[in-house]
Amino acid sequence: MDPEFAYLFNNFAFDEAAGSDLDGACRMMAILSALIGSQSVDAYGVMLPAALNLGVTPVQVKEIVYQAAAYLEFGRVYPFLAATNDVLASLGIRLPLEGQACTTPETRLLAGEKA
Repeated sequence: MDPEFAYLFNNFAFDEAAGSDLDGACRMMAILSALIGSQSVDAYGVMLPAALNLGVTPVQVKEIVYQAAAYLEFGRVYPFLAATNDVLASLGIRLPLEGQACTTPETRLLAGEKA
């Protein structure tokens, strides 16, 4: 990466934009979501390790990607799932992550009706 651009980028992402009530993990979840929405997969791959370092869990990252699919469509989100898996694997995080679903296809309708 170009050193001057890296300085400007880091100054914005971690200093100028950091002056909010959001903690680092929440701010990074918003950034990851915005990068998915703007289809910025390269920047997403750069920011994901920082997000993990600031306390965003691998499960939370996967949930961000999964939620984006409902709004952006699977084809636009798939590259972000691949980037997420690449980054997690490169950091030694074992994949696949444990499933987080609290329903099955058989119990989903009933659970929805109860809610």
